[in-house]
Amino acid sequence: MIFIARICDVSMETIPVISISRGIKYLAAVIAFFEIVIWLLTMEVVMNDLSNVANFLAFAFGFAMGTYIGLVIEEKLSIGMVILRIITAEESRRDHLLHAVRELRHYFSGCQRITRECQDDPVPCQQGGYTQDH
Repeated sequence: MIFIARICDVSMETIPVISISRGIKYLAAVIAFFEIVIWLLTMEVVMNDLSNVANFLAFAFGFAMGTYIGLVIEEKLSIGMVILRIITAEESRRDHLLHAVRELRHYFSGCQRITRECQDDPVPCQQGGYTQDH
């Protein structure tokens, strides 16, 4: 029971963090509420029998597995961020790539354009964290 509870509460941590980064505060608060309720109930079981090593192991392994499952959930939901860096010194390629990034802005947000210096020549760099809006 401890193992399963830890998997649930730790894997639930992923969604509030992502929700906050996307500005969905209420979802983050609701999930955080249930997450902490599960954690408190689990801690009560562990603390009531401190001599039981199996409880400690279940707690630790549940945390590890919950971390892994949370990452898998985030990956499957594709609600995280992707960073795209395009660095090129060739004018023709740069123009094509920048045009493609401008087209992607219809589906993604958070694009930034940064020009960096590389020795004596400026090298445009299209960079940004992209989050999927659709």
